Amino acid sequence: MSLPSAEDLACDLIGPYITQIETHLQSLPDRKTVVERPGFLHLKLQLHGIEALQQLLSRHIEIGEKSQDPLSPENVESLALALDYTFLQDNIFDGQFDADFRWDFSSSSGLGESTVSNDQVKTKLCVHALNHATAKDIIGTFLHELVHIFLEMSFKVHGMLDGESEDKAADRTKKALDGNGHAWYFQRLAAIVEKATMKLLGYHVDIGRLDAIKKESYKQGSVPELAYFEALLTIFPMPGKPTAVAAHASVLEDFEEQDSSDDEEQEEHHSDWEGDGDGDVEDAEDDAEFLKERRQELKTLPPKSDPCFSALEARLFLVWWILTLPCASKGLMPFGKRRVRMLLRNINLNTT
Repeated sequence: MSLPSAEDLACDLIGPYITQIETHLQSLPDRKTVVERPGFLHLKLQLHGIEALQQLLSRHIEIGEKSQDPLSPENVESLALALDYTFLQDNIFDGQFDADFRWDFSSSSGLGESTVSNDQVKTKLCVHALNHATAKDIIGTFLHELVHIFLEMSFKVHGMLDGESEDKAADRTKKALDGNGHAWYFQRLAAIVEKATMKLLGYHVDIGRLDAIKKESYKQGSVPELAYFEALLTIFPMPGKPTAVAAHASVLEDFEEQDSSDDEEQEEHHSDWEGDGDGDVEDAEDDAEFLKERRQELKTLPPKSDPCFSALEARLFLVWWILTLPCASKGLMPFGKRRVRMLLRNINLNTT
């Protein structure tokens, strides 16, 4: 995970779409101007809608009802359309919400997920209802997933969503700048949108950029250089980490903890395997002890010249013992292993 190189920028087909969103958001007035001055009617309606839906979400969280949808399907549609229009220039839904949306009430640790298909299947959007402490958190998850959807739709336009495109250079750039979904493309657009939330909503909405870098670093197996954070924070600071040094240190610390945790799991797994080996050794020792004991028992059997049972009786006893052994093993017969051994001491197995 690194900053775009000169070669990347020369073949970048997605960067212009992100720049277009940035230019559009920079051209918009702040919330106070939109609300107080005439004009901007449609944007004003969208901002009022977002505010009203946020209040509904806050009320739902205060009540603490964990089995009911935080918003109705109609309100989910209104929120998604308002966020798309306000922050992504209406590029995703174009005024018509046709995504397959669901609230998730499982114990999953994630916040949300989205999928854009190469075929005509609807875009899928999911928000985990139980993992958000505030209404702003839910709005942040919606924006996080909308950023993903915007980028994936941009990839789809150029045939880069699944597999390799015909433009090999552009495809290499996409792999370098998209990574596992949270690399430079996502980070740049998410920072632009986060900055706009402060301007248009009047408060900052955390879209999860820092956690996204941590996830991407773990998947790629390395932490980006300090310059990467400096470039991102130039667009907009990360919540709680006002400096690039602090953000970089946070990601590095988390990465090292994850790496240490993986090492401990591997050691534990190795330890468990060794434990299984010890168990096998103990079983073998038990078997050897049993054989030794059995040999000793055979030595104490009466001599063949003075049989206690005849050969026929011995055979009949063994047949009876074998047939009743399953019952004995379940405690249904009074003849356990030790009892049978005692009986065998008194039987001369003379088959001659």
